[in-house]
Amino acid sequence: MYAGPVGALSPELLAQWEELHDADGGLPGPFLHPAYVRAVGQVRAGVEVGVITHKDEAVGFLPFQRSWFGTGGAVGSRLCDVAGAIVRPHVAWDPLSFASAVGLRTLRLANVPASMTALRPFQHGGGAAPLLDLSGGFEAYRISRLHSGSSFMRQLERKARKLERELGPMRFEWHTTDDTVFATLLSWKAAQRKQTRTPNILHLPWARALLERLRQQEGDGFGGVLSALYVGDTLAAAHLGIRTRRVLHYWIPAYSEELARYSPGVLALVELARAAAQLRAIEKLKQL
Repeated sequence: MYAGPVGALSPELLAQWEELHDADGGLPGPFLHPAYVRAVGQVRAGVEVGVITHKDEAVGFLPFQRSWFGTGGAVGSRLCDVAGAIVRPHVAWDPLSFASAVGLRTLRLANVPASMTALRPFQHGGGAAPLLDLSGGFEAYRISRLHSGSSFMRQLERKARKLERELGPMRFEWHTTDDTVFATLLSWKAAQRKQTRTPNILHLPWARALLERLRQQEGDGFGGVLSALYVGDTLAAAHLGIRTRRVLHYWIPAYSEELARYSPGVLALVELARAAAQLRAIEKLKQL
């Protein structure tokens, strides 16, 4: 096992890492994709990738952020919602040996998926992350929610009709390059953090630089998605997410407080899910 700067990883190892990431449908999500780790490495020092080996062959990758005190943390600190290792199935490895081999006194990772069994003995606490399964299409998901007895979807649809009746038609953009939308999203988020008296990591220069890079990054396997919900010509909600081939991570949402009674943030989430399912269906047709 060994580790080095993410920028020094060979093209062959990067390709192998991406292949392992996508092998199970990419369910670990964008934060363990090499493109995300490389983007953070371009704006922050100390971003490294540990290569897990078996008989001198690379079988896994664990990205981490090295501190001055010998601690390894999540890449992107509080912006990183999922941490852990991408390892070839049925390969056993020891996290303690890994930490020792790469020169870490402590390896502290938050939000490690339970499926990463090698790290499970070291986990404290746990919980279920919300997930929208859109593999059958958005309408199938909507109907399943209605049949489950939940009134949430009906309530939300009533709010959408009320909003359009009182203020004008809704319009959703899956991805926009509009700088105004991005600036407004950050402004809303800063106001929200101030109101709730919680830290706003997005004001840090490296965090802003990372979001700028990610929102402009597009590719088949990884990209940023800046979405916008309008009511007439008024921006009602915005969201910056990151995606892989099969997973869109709901990441940085915000909405207009002036329209709060209509729940524009949740309406935008529903439209985001609908658009993601439609795009996935189109990709499937292209592959036929």
